Amino acid sequence: MGSRSGARLTEPRYSQSLETGLLVMKGFSSEQPLQGIADVADRMEASRSTVHRYMTTLVALGMLEQDPLSRRYRVSLLPADIGASALDASRVVQALDGQLRLLARKTGCTVRLGVLADNEVLIAGVARSIGEGQGLLGVQVRRGARLATHATALGKVLLGGFEAKELRDQLASVTLAKLTPKTITSKRGLASEVAAAKEQGFATEREEAEQGTVGVAVPVLDSIGEQVAALGLVAHTPEIAIEHLEGSLQALKDTAAAIGKQVGEREQKRRSRRRAAAPAESSS
Repeated sequence: MGSRSGARLTEPRYSQSLETGLLVMKGFSSEQPLQGIADVADRMEASRSTVHRYMTTLVALGMLEQDPLSRRYRVSLLPADIGASALDASRVVQALDGQLRLLARKTGCTVRLGVLADNEVLIAGVARSIGEGQGLLGVQVRRGARLATHATALGKVLLGGFEAKELRDQLASVTLAKLTPKTITSKRGLASEVAAAKEQGFATEREEAEQGTVGVAVPVLDSIGEQVAALGLVAHTPEIAIEHLEGSLQALKDTAAAIGKQVGEREQKRRSRRRAAAPAESSS
């Protein structure tokens, strides 16, 4: 299976099986996000049966997931949970956190940045407000936490990234749990809410995920207009009403645009580095 460092193999506590599993994971990239058994086997110079065994294990552990249509594999967002401490230390996330904190101070609300992961909202960033009645918000919602997609403004915005048929497929195997008396539990009702949010450019939640909590969220778009995340405000009511959150929409949209621009610039730099490295790799 390809070449490995002899120094590593002489270490008696070195696990070749673990190395192989990690090499399977490392082969997935933004250029090749979806790969089949044959793709991975060729890349690793291994038999398909061996690769299939490793990939089945990684799926069972939640590290990989299989696309139901193509039957090919992609990396799940579970590694993002595991790498939360690394994210905390990164300069990019620190810069994003600064924007989230500024928005929290400006609006008096708690700010959450989320992405879609296995039909849930994975929280990628949180900034808590110190306003009256807001201190308890987000105590249990930290980076890496997961929230119900159907009951949050963040989730409705993220679902808006799907076309109508894709949304139906996405919701087909999902149970919309009733978290509060106001939670939307009808898939048709949720699809209608998502469509309305997509049309108006923002989504709201009104005590659907947690009693006494309201929220509003907008999409985060990259430089080519692709939705990459959702940014939202949450607050306790009656201290802060939904009307106050909607009144903060412009500040929310401005921050979402700034984050999207930063993500786009980061992607541009990555592409430039890859292009610069390509000639060197081809000549070696």
